[in-house]
Amino acid sequence: MRLRDKFRELKINYADCIVIIKSGMFFVTFDDDARILKTIFNYQINDGKVGFPVSSLEKVVQGLKNKAISCITYIDGESECYLVEDNKYGRYVIEAKKEEFHSSINKALLDRISFLLESNKDNYNIIKEFIDELS
Repeated sequence: MRLRDKFRELKINYADCIVIIKSGMFFVTFDDDARILKTIFNYQINDGKVGFPVSSLEKVVQGLKNKAISCITYIDGESECYLVEDNKYGRYVIEAKKEEFHSSINKALLDRISFLLESNKDNYNIIKEFIDELS
């Protein structure tokens, strides 16, 4: 079974937990769970997933507990739950999606500004006026 399929299977029972699956010398998670780990630990998302070394598991689990986010680890067919009271998983999903949205908007604006500057240096004043209006 593919990791993403196993992840989705586990999410059925643990919808409000970050699901972390061991794969070789790494742990991986996907989708919204990956977005949360990116937000909290600044991990990079590649192809909708985040991976981190096995040696970082304790740090990740403790960091999630500190943020009041429940998680489950899946290792060699066995799962272990780290549940917290007043689980804030849903709140962090929303925060992570907002951060991703703002990041994509900022990138689009910077790309547009770069294009305008490259196409015509005289656009500098137009861009400056636009930025001043945003402030």
